[in-house]
Parts: sequence; structure tokens; C-alpha cells
Amino acid sequence: MKKVLYPLMFVALMALMIACSSTKKVAAPDPLKQLEAPADKALLYIVRPAFVGTAINFNVSIDGEFIGKTKGKNFIYTMLEPGKHTILSQAENKEELEMVFEAGKIYYIEQVPKMGIIKARNKLETLNAAEGIKKLAQCRLTKGFVAK
Repeated sequence: MKKVLYPLMFVALMALMIACSSTKKVAAPDPLKQLEAPADKALLYIVRPAFVGTAINFNVSIDGEFIGKTKGKNFIYTMLEPGKHTILSQAENKEELEMVFEAGKIYYIEQVPKMGIIKARNKLETLNAAEGIKKLAQCRLTKGFVAK
């Protein structure tokens, strides 16, 4: 009996170890995270890498035109004409950021969630290219988003 039981226990233990082992999945690169800015427009990524307040939508408008909404770990993007634009992010509060955009360049803005009274508040912060790429990598495109 022991001759049969020990090999079976060994096989069961090996099967359990294999089943519990983790393999890191390598995700395919997301082409939307590697866009180039056209020569005549600026590319703007708005990222929200924080998980905090993830259930609350932050609505984003540029120059009064709604372009999309984010939740935690999401991003949206848009192409802009060169020049001055006003970005508005709306949660419990309204946060505005005025920026001048140059054609052919890529810009990154982070929506930073803050504790609010009723729901999450937000703050907009500009990111340099290295920070922007790093934080964009932590996000996925907002579900149902269609770039304008």
C-alpha cells in the first residue's frame, strides 16, 4: 500500500505546485499608448493612474467641448490645434488648467483624485514625457471612449 500511496502523493503535490505557480503574462503593446502627434496638431493624453475614487467619473472638457470621462486606471486622448486651450476636469469640484500646445508635440496631464465631501475631488497636473509615459502604461483606454 505504501508503494502506491507515496508515488500518488508525490504526483498530487507536483500537480498542486504547478497549478499554484504564477506565470507573468506579457501584454501586447497598446498602439493607442504609442501614438505620434501629427505635424499640424498636438496630442494630449489625460491619465488617471490612481485607483482611489475609481467608481467616480471625472468628466473632461476642452474649451467647453466634452471629450470624455475617466475612472481609476483609465486614460483618454485627443488631438488639438496648436495654441491656448482650457482643460476642465469635473468631479465634486471643477479643476481648470490653461496650456499652450505646440504642433507635433505630445502632452500628458494627470487627474489626481482627492478626498471630497460627497464624492472624489480632482486636481490636474502636467507631467513631463517620462512621467507621462510611465503613468500612461498603468492605464487602459476608458471603456466606450471614441477620440475626437
